[in-house]
Amino acid sequence: MASIYEYSKEELADLLVDEPRYRLDQLFQGLWADALAIGEITTIPKSLRARLTDAFPSSLEVLDDVASDHGSTRKWVFRLEDGSTIETVLMRYEGRVTVASPRRRAVRWAARSVPLGRWALAVT
Repeated sequence: MASIYEYSKEELADLLVDEPRYRLDQLFQGLWADALAIGEITTIPKSLRARLTDAFPSSLEVLDDVASDHGSTRKWVFRLEDGSTIETVLMRYEGRVTVASPRRRAVRWAARSVPLGRWALAVT
């Protein structure tokens, strides 16, 4: 099943054709700028949150979430749909964010230029 983070804004608009136009902006703001899970976006109605949560169930279960270095480093252990687990570490530095993936790859982004969804990078 596709993640909601795989949908472009135009594709999300197709899903919200029965909603007022501003709902798309509220959803996009909640997902990308505010980094909220669908169920946490309180600017959209409960009925829409429920519909989207049913259509896009979470494929990750957080088993552990540890912050260190005054919150600049976060470590998560996730359980995937198939039951396997992965560990992901996010390290914030001035001007960039580094995510260490389970395959020992690290990817850098300019923190100011890439809006990240809450779990968008956890399975990359």
